[in-house]
Amino acid sequence: MPEIYGQPDGQFKFDSFWKQIAVAYGVGLRLNFDYFVIRLDMGMKAVNPAYTTTREHFPLVHPRFSRDHAFHFAVGFPF
Repeated sequence: MPEIYGQPDGQFKFDSFWKQIAVAYGVGLRLNFDYFVIRLDMGMKAVNPAYTTTREHFPLVHPRFSRDHAFHFAVGFPF
């Protein structure tokens, strides 16, 4: 396969792209004030195609907190 932009196997193929889709889920809290918004979010990987072993490929079943979770805090304008 040709290497596209320095990425081996970087070519889109319709019959195999579903194997490369990552899935995640999360929960969040949003506080709307008159002039700004505060958001607290937590997300976790459910499927990560970058990991090669089956145990790592499905972090939903075999989670490792330090690797598979993310916390976000944001302050911004309401839209």
